[in-house]
Amino acid sequence: MTSNLRAHHLLAHAATKDIEATHKRVIADVQRHFRPELINRLSEMVIFRPLSGEQLRRVARMQLRGIAARLVEKGIGLDVTDAALDVILSRSSDQVQMYGARPIRHCLQKNV
Repeated sequence: MTSNLRAHHLLAHAATKDIEATHKRVIADVQRHFRPELINRLSEMVIFRPLSGEQLRRVARMQLRGIAARLVEKGIGLDVTDAALDVILSRSSDQVQMYGARPIRHCLQKNV
């Protein structure tokens, strides 16, 4: 189960070195938002840091390899330039900060 609840705390404080204080703020918000009965059923809460630009490029390339493999089965080749990859990342970048790599997949599904 994942939630993007209060992801803005992580984005706002991504440059700070006080990660522990940021995590405490996020946990406090989660505890205010969700009922204790639900939180008690969770074995652990993991807070993810925002992905770097290089990590997003690797994710996009990995997803493109999957698409290329499916296209090969249909006799279609796919070669993606760095410029095309930049376009994909820029089209999905508005939401990447809040939703991780999922917007990249959605952009690829819609445009490739």
